[in-house]
Amino acid sequence: MFIYNISFALDSKIQDDWVSWCKETYLPSLLGQVSFQKHILLKLLADGVGQPQTYCCQFTFESIVELDKFRKQQRQHLSTELAALFGEECMFFDTILKEA
Repeated sequence: MFIYNISFALDSKIQDDWVSWCKETYLPSLLGQVSFQKHILLKLLADGVGQPQTYCCQFTFESIVELDKFRKQQRQHLSTELAALFGEECMFFDTILKEA
């Protein structure tokens, strides 16, 4: 099993709008288009006052080939869409994990 993790650092003033966009637009747009087995949206619990709010979207794949295909198709599109919607108030990076 492989997990594609996308971490988002958000300015607190866009947090509610970003969560709405992610739940109502981004994640639904992916359903049925790609071959991930499941997905989950997570929030990092942290106490840092004035620190960015951090969220993660995780997508589970059976095959690294399918994960890589998804990543290549989605990464640039996601970057462009986030920049248009949220500018520099939302940054992201991605990681690939493998079940040990």
